Amino acid sequence: MRLFSTSVAAAIAACLALPAAASPGFDVFRKVCVDTHGDFPAVKTVLSGSGWSPTDVQPTTMEGVTPTEGIARMTKAGESQVAIYAWTGVKGAIKLSACTARLSRADLAGVSAEARSWLGFAPEATTGGKSTWRYGE
Repeated sequence: MRLFSTSVAAAIAACLALPAAASPGFDVFRKVCVDTHGDFPAVKTVLSGSGWSPTDVQPTTMEGVTPTEGIARMTKAGESQVAIYAWTGVKGAIKLSACTARLSRADLAGVSAEARSWLGFAPEATTGGKSTWRYGE
């Protein structure tokens, strides 16, 4: 199972095709998490490319998941800082991976509206400066 979730320090989220008027931060999320289908080796390859720098913030996993590998990188997209956190692990016999994007210095209301329009449904949770959508494959 692959999970995509996003937090825009903002927050954003996950899935299929992007509207033409996407923000640069949203485009980064699409390229890294969506276009790779959250496949950890593919995400890791993208994050190992130029323009990405390590970040001290480490990915967190779901409760009960034993992580086997993780990666955290950041880049600048337009006016936003974008941090991508990805991991792979196991919970019993189930293999899981996740890809999360966190945007900071972004227009939260604008990015949330863009994500909601793109996905076609409201966020799972909205608290303070964070909205979260989840998608599983």
